[in-house]
Amino acid sequence: MTTAPDADPEPGTARRRWWGSLRARIVLATTGLTALALICAGAVLYLLERERLETQIDDSLERTVAEVRALAETEIDPRTQAPYASAQDLLYQALQRFVPSANEGAFTIDSTGVLQYAELNALTPQEDIGLIDAIGEPWESGRVVLASAHTPVTTYRYVTVPIQVGTGPPAALVVAFDAQAELRSLTTTLRIYGAVALAAILLIAAVSWTIAGRILRPVALVSRTAREVSSGDLTRRVPVVGSDDLADLTRTVNAMLARLEGTLEAQRRFMYDVGHELRTPLTVVRGHLELMDAGDVADATATRELALDELDRMNRLVDDLATIARAERPDFVRAQPTDVAELLDTVLAKARGLGPRRWRLDALAEGTALLDRERVTQALLQLASNAVRYSAPDTHVAIGSAWEGAALRLWVRDEGIGIPPQEHDRVFDRFVSGRGAPADSTGLGLAIVASIASGHGGDVHLDSAPGLGTRVTITLPSAAIVDGAGSSGDRAAGRAAPTQEEE
Repeated sequence: MTTAPDADPEPGTARRRWWGSLRARIVLATTGLTALALICAGAVLYLLERERLETQIDDSLERTVAEVRALAETEIDPRTQAPYASAQDLLYQALQRFVPSANEGAFTIDSTGVLQYAELNALTPQEDIGLIDAIGEPWESGRVVLASAHTPVTTYRYVTVPIQVGTGPPAALVVAFDAQAELRSLTTTLRIYGAVALAAILLIAAVSWTIAGRILRPVALVSRTAREVSSGDLTRRVPVVGSDDLADLTRTVNAMLARLEGTLEAQRRFMYDVGHELRTPLTVVRGHLELMDAGDVADATATRELALDELDRMNRLVDDLATIARAERPDFVRAQPTDVAELLDTVLAKARGLGPRRWRLDALAEGTALLDRERVTQALLQLASNAVRYSAPDTHVAIGSAWEGAALRLWVRDEGIGIPPQEHDRVFDRFVSGRGAPADSTGLGLAIVASIASGHGGDVHLDSAPGLGTRVTITLPSAAIVDGAGSSGDRAAGRAAPTQEEE
């Protein structure tokens, strides 16, 4: 019984949970900070304006108190040009001079109740029993009272000024502001501010959503490309837009995808090569084993030797393939400061064991180079082994090195059969052997050399012609380490090495 594969939940999840996306978080953070700033600004402005209005009311009430006191200090009634006969006469003059502002009113009061009120009153506080009860009998304290009163009608800010003339009955002037009415315009302004702020927040949210979408577009492309790569399309790359941090991220992701594609391609090639190249020796061994006469000692011995020879060939093949596969890894080359002259001497000493040739050093570069000693030795010995395979015993095989600016050139040359020009581009491919190659050749030697050079950031150059020998040069750029060894001229060309030949 088979079941359908699970559908990819990511797109649907992204649609259902858009509020949890990075874009939504950016928009929420932006609008949240904007809203907080507008709320704080509105609150501060409201409190400052409220305090200004309250101070303005108190200043107006205090000016009224000052005017009444100035009027009382004259002690002369303008109507009679005689001293005031009673507190009511003085307060009458005060009411006549009182010019109320909007939401303001004034009246006088004594022990019998409200006596009189200003004719120009815009407000009629004398009709509010709650205010009358809150005021009480202000003349008893004998001092001016500035206070607030909350009644079922409204909230007042008022002042009481007690007056007594001689031994007559006391009275008081009451001036009151409708504080709620004064603040009502401020409240209306605050509501308008809130509506404008809300519209601004919504506008900022919409603009932020659009801008965040454009800024995060490379991230969305990276995510979409990653899904496509996960589905098997390793050739997909993320378009690079702009030159900002996200563009750098895109380039890094593309480099990672390229390395991933190269690694997987190398693995596929490796598996194909292993399957292809091992099939022949396995077929040979199997065929001989099937045809072997177990009762014939000579036949069994010959079959055993052939099987061992084929197994040795398979072992060399697997080792070479493993080396090429490792060349795709970033840690394939581990460069260390290396003495070039000492390296060449060591390689020459090892190469002499490859076969009886007239071994020699062409030139010997001095100084220290940054390279992987083990890998470079492997490459040079591989070239030396090829030189032995394709040259006669009485010919020269030379190894040399020279500086070319900051680049180090290493070469191996022989006087062998040479390589036709039409094969120069192919000999560095896998499983390609030149003409006259021995039967046990895997065709991977020069491919390994090219991989080692590439791992150092360098390349390999072939100079060969039929009958004129072959010279293979490895160039390692930026290998020089300034250590004071030799002059710039010595480093550029190397020095001639003393002839060291083995007949």
